[in-house]
Amino acid sequence: MTRSPSVLARFDPLVRKWFKETFGKPSDPQSQGWPAIASGAHTLILAPTGTGKTMAAEVLARELELDLFRIDLSGMVNKYVGETEKNLRRVFDAADQSGAILLFDEADALFGKRRAS
Repeated sequence: MTRSPSVLARFDPLVRKWFKETFGKPSDPQSQGWPAIASGAHTLILAPTGTGKTMAAEVLARELELDLFRIDLSGMVNKYVGETEKNLRRVFDAADQSGAILLFDEADALFGKRRAS
């Protein structure tokens, strides 16, 4: 996958310098996700652990001066029919009204893995 050389250009020069010195270059999920998030598009980044999803959300929220809502999915799930959906709807509505970035970190721990049948 080819990375855009300008993906870091949208960030403050100090952030770019820190990022390059600390990490070298953005991961594929970061390179692909940052432009979409910065444009205001609803964006889902799904990638293996350790590829920079959390850091991408934190850096973008800071740079775009947006709130970052970290969602603990275990607190959203409810055994009663329809309650989980209501809980999630409240989170999405609040984020939509404020323009916040939502971070459902480590969601795979709750959802598990799909298996072929």
